[in-house]
Amino acid sequence: MKFKFLSLLSLSAVLAFSSCNSNKTSDVSNENTEASSNNVEANTETAVPKLTAADEGKVQQIGNDVFLNSIHNYKTTPNWKLLSPIPVVIDFYANWCKPCKMIAPIMEELAKEYKGRIHFVKVDTDIEGELARQFQIQGIPAIMFCPVDGEPEMSVGAMDKATYLKMIKDKFKL
Repeated sequence: MKFKFLSLLSLSAVLAFSSCNSNKTSDVSNENTEASSNNVEANTETAVPKLTAADEGKVQQIGNDVFLNSIHNYKTTPNWKLLSPIPVVIDFYANWCKPCKMIAPIMEELAKEYKGRIHFVKVDTDIEGELARQFQIQGIPAIMFCPVDGEPEMSVGAMDKATYLKMIKDKFKL
């Protein structure tokens, strides 16, 4: 009896949450579609999404397609292997998350400072649920530092710029 009650309670909470956020998600999906179409390399056979963040000195919004093609293809390669020739910092976030909004300007500043040397990307966990599950994202913001060699490391929670700078220097030896 207790289990049925909790299941119904959980289901009603999910339905309420999804109906409250349905407009937000569709707006964000439209933005992501436009953003991802700008980051696709023209190819006569197929369009291949790519990372452009480091070249532009900006934080790039990415989806699973760019992740699989440019960061790590977890579907074909079980062991971690960074596909990018330069390090990547991934900000797992959600639009409704206040701490995520607090660190967004810090990530933008860092992207400018490390232009050409580090890709800074962000993944909306509400839209890219498969990626969030793959990396067991349970709290946001979650920042994943992906060095060229070695395993990625995750940091959860908002921090100040000095802390992120230290983490970048320590993890990427820059």
